[in-house]
Amino acid sequence: MSVCTLGFTVGPVQTSGELEEVCQVRAASYGHHIDSLRDALARPDGMDVDPHTTVFVARDKASGRALGSARVQTSAGGPLLIERCVALPDDIAGGVN
Repeated sequence: MSVCTLGFTVGPVQTSGELEEVCQVRAASYGHHIDSLRDALARPDGMDVDPHTTVFVARDKASGRALGSARVQTSAGGPLLIERCVALPDDIAGGVN
C-alpha cells in the first residue's frame, strides 16, 4: 500500500473569521468566471449559518491560506436544498426510516 501526503488540511469552520476567509475564496473562484456573483459570494449566506449545515475549509499546510471550501447540509431541518432541483427516488423522498 502506498501513502500520499497532501499539501492541505480540511476541517470545519469554527469562527466568523474563518467563514469570512471561505467567502473570499468563493468570491475569487466564482467571480473569476461570473463577475456579477463576486460581491454576493463575498458575504456569508443563510445556508452558511444554518444549524444543519457544516462549512469546511481547505488550508494550505505551508502558508495556512484558505484554498477552498465545501458545505454539507443534513436533512435534519427539512428538505435539502438540492431537493428543489432534483426529484428523489420514492424510497428516500420521505426521509430515512
